[in-house]
Amino acid sequence: GNSADIVDATTFAIGLNATDKDRVNLIINKNGTTSTNNTTYNLVASEDWNAGADAAVTIVDATSPITVSNVAVPAIASVSYNASTGVLTATGSGFLSASGSNNDIDALKLTFVGEGGAYTLTGNSVDVISTTSFAIGLNATDKNAINLIFNKNGNTSTNGTTYNLVASEDWNTGADAAVNIVDAVSTVNVTNVSIPTIASVSYDAASGVLTATGSGFLAASGSNNDINALKLTFIGEGSAHTLTGGSVDIIDATTFAIGLNATDKSAINLIFNKNGSSSTNTIAYNMIASEDWNAGADAAVTIVDAVTPITVSNVAVPTIASVSYDAATGVLTATGSGFLSASGANNDINALKLTFVGEGGAYTLTGNSADIVDATTFAIGLNATDKDRVNLIINKNGTTSTNNTTYNLVASEDWNAGADAAVTIVDAVSPITAVNVAVPAIASVSYNASAGILTATGSGFLSASGSNNDIDALKLTFVGEGGAYTLTGNSVDVISTTSFAIGLNATDKNAINLIFNKNGNSSTNGTTYNLVASEDWNAGADA
Repeated sequence: GNSADIVDATTFAIGLNATDKDRVNLIINKNGTTSTNNTTYNLVASEDWNAGADAAVTIVDATSPITVSNVAVPAIASVSYNASTGVLTATGSGFLSASGSNNDIDALKLTFVGEGGAYTLTGNSVDVISTTSFAIGLNATDKNAINLIFNKNGNTSTNGTTYNLVASEDWNTGADAAVNIVDAVSTVNVTNVSIPTIASVSYDAASGVLTATGSGFLAASGSNNDINALKLTFIGEGSAHTLTGGSVDIIDATTFAIGLNATDKSAINLIFNKNGSSSTNTIAYNMIASEDWNAGADAAVTIVDAVTPITVSNVAVPTIASVSYDAATGVLTATGSGFLSASGANNDINALKLTFVGEGGAYTLTGNSADIVDATTFAIGLNATDKDRVNLIINKNGTTSTNNTTYNLVASEDWNAGADAAVTIVDAVSPITAVNVAVPAIASVSYNASAGILTATGSGFLSASGSNNDIDALKLTFVGEGGAYTLTGNSVDVISTTSFAIGLNATDKNAINLIFNKNGNSSTNGTTYNLVASEDWNAGADA
């Protein structure tokens, strides 16, 4: 448009309309007579361009050199970025075309500044839309990187960094290379920043590594602080655990991974007691991410993520490595690996599944199940009955009994109630080290002269392998009226760790009854009745 009259026979001038000016200024991109790619500027006047001329006369004018002045320096005035679509839109002035396609704006010359750092685009150069605008749809890599540092809607990040686009020299390839077009400050206005959301979590119980996937994860200025581990709580068998440390940076906008510290790994492995998505008592594994778990996110935006299913792998099979037993206190302490919690109290370790092997036999506990101390330790204080029975067969300090039987704890299937019932956890060989085995001591003796039965009470009485041999009767000497007498037979087994009874044979009974001649504890001549038990009288004791 904008046809005009001549000024005189030698001159005319046309003021271009806005549309024409914009289009012409795209291709007339350098002062002088040639463009940046050395195209000679030319004006082609087609037939009848001068309406006053005779229509019968040909007036085509195909070559009219153009000299250009006042070509604008490209300048970016403002930038908007849609974090959802990944589209950057810039407005300004003097944007120029370059020969070719998708090359007016060199994307590799554009650097974005945001939270914690800067990022230069890796691709997707474009042509300008006009002398005042261009738009770039970022590739997936660039969008992901930019969305990490543009972490809040508006023109500043969560730590107050002003969003900026730095356009380095020759960013507009259509411009004259001799002209400096660096544009170091172009404020960016960001919209549609995603709310960080965790979609799924996997946990490797062996390595203690938690890996989360989702969308919209954002970076925070600094290191190892994008994800605040102290905001993450795990739900599993019987309880919950909130991490005590291990904050990390995100890997990208969709992933982060945390390697748990030893304390957290131990605690989590107790309640994540079965591979899969639920525990042995069918509690669904879950991670609760409380407010501000993603430190890069806008504090004004609620990002609580209360339900995130967890898939657990590599849960260890509980294994007992060693056992110590204190015969004085009756406390069994086991160490190993992979011990697991069960919902409830005093039920992680099923005492009824534990059998002690020692001198002359084996004994299975009758009660006092307990909870584990941690993934490597549990302790059970035996009840009185079990302590008494175990102390009979655990008859010497160390790892073997007096007859060289190796002490062993047999843990039958499902001894660790927290373990997956589908997994075999039988532990048939767990060596026991015994300490504080008591020295057998006789405290009092009664004798029934009519029945010929001697009954002794005391402490620490021990079993010996075999039958009727715990107490060696030939080591027992009675002192009474006028002398002493040593038994000739009828050795017996102990009744418990505190008592034994011997029914004397006829010879021994007759001899004892001669010197035990009065009821009470002394004879008719005042001799105190006494039982002398010589060395090794309790055959089960350590020689």
